[in-house]
Amino acid sequence: MEHKELLKYIRLFREKANTNKLIIFVGAGVSCNVKGMPSWRGLVEKMDKSIGYFKCTDCEKKKKGCKQDCKEYNNYSSDELLKIPQYVYNKSKKRYNKILEENIMHDMTIDAPISKEIFNLAPAHIITTNYDRLLENCSNIQKENYAVVIRDKDLLDSTKSKYIIKMHGDISNLDTIVLKEADYLNYTQDHVLIEMFVKSLLANHTFLFLGYTLNDYNIKLIINWINYIRDKNKALSKDTKFGYIALDVPKVSKIQQCYFEKNNIGVINLNTLSLIENIPIELTDDRGKRLYSFLKIIGNPHLENVFDSHLLYDDVVQFMSNYSYIDIKSICELLYFKNYFIEGKNLVLFYDEVYDNLISYINSDTDNAKFLSQCFCDAGVENIVLSSFNSQRRESYEIKNKTQSLLSNPYFSLYLSNKYKELSDMSLSKLDNKLKLRTSKITVDLKNSIVFAA
Repeated sequence: MEHKELLKYIRLFREKANTNKLIIFVGAGVSCNVKGMPSWRGLVEKMDKSIGYFKCTDCEKKKKGCKQDCKEYNNYSSDELLKIPQYVYNKSKKRYNKILEENIMHDMTIDAPISKEIFNLAPAHIITTNYDRLLENCSNIQKENYAVVIRDKDLLDSTKSKYIIKMHGDISNLDTIVLKEADYLNYTQDHVLIEMFVKSLLANHTFLFLGYTLNDYNIKLIINWINYIRDKNKALSKDTKFGYIALDVPKVSKIQQCYFEKNNIGVINLNTLSLIENIPIELTDDRGKRLYSFLKIIGNPHLENVFDSHLLYDDVVQFMSNYSYIDIKSICELLYFKNYFIEGKNLVLFYDEVYDNLISYINSDTDNAKFLSQCFCDAGVENIVLSSFNSQRRESYEIKNKTQSLLSNPYFSLYLSNKYKELSDMSLSKLDNKLKLRTSKITVDLKNSIVFAA
């Protein structure tokens, strides 16, 4: 996925988080970034081995150890992912519970970095199909704003407005776990309020799915809910995106992309995302590092510097072009300058990278670069100065075009001269001319209508 598109999604999720419209859906792929935590398929594999199940029943290699040679080993279908745990449970509930307890950590001391970053975004709610307690155990203070919901009763008892909804139960109470086929078939009857609540969020929130695959049964369940709401109410556009699934794969097939797009789910591939600095050492897998970087950039606009600076500046300039004047403080905030100060007609920057990126952009001599230079001039800046924190560099760049375009504006000239009566008269005169023009147009339209009617 191109950086421009990734940046667009990052800003979308930042906006949704800031307006309390973001729901983060957490799957097993997030927990797998903690050493020893199994994926859904990994957990089913443990149950598979406990009963000696072989997918390739007609395969000769099974006698030698199918897992060593067969490409189909562990390539479970959605049906098998449910039926294998069900078979183990039917055969021995004690064995079923033992496999769960031995493979899902109870460790209360684990402080997962990705869990902390999820809370830093302060989503409206967090929904998870994981059984572990990585979310509840993290040290982020934002966690205190969320009530943990495992059963319908928890929704009724909660005094908080934000929830961690554990749709598939919690390892601390094995009877709440949703894993085997019967659990899924009975889910609607056993979790009436939770299901209704999650469905209600689809109407006016944006879902971000983390740690799921495109073939995940849980994603397909949500798609089914979306289609039900859309088709039964006849009020929701087919073009509306209810959610986005963040993946990290070399390539997303066009067939899968089209399938999800048609079902109102956008697909975001993080595989090309550049990593930020200072990633926690606990994250050793590249996919985990990219997911951490993705969440961190959403929460901190200054980290957008991992993207091409020209791309960032182009986006800012396009936004600024909607205004005739922007003060220097607003320009610097829009450009996400870390530290700066204004000294006379000088804008002083303290970081080599920020200075170099800005000067490189201005010297690109594009229309956008010229517009940005003009904005600096209109804001009273003629020189951009580097006084580096990181090195001994001291440099200065003189902006070529020092003409303030605002001075050619008659309204601005009257404002600078404190000629407020003339400014008022000119504004009223322009408004009067607009009204006359509009009245004249209405008269012409009316005459044309009469002629047409005749």
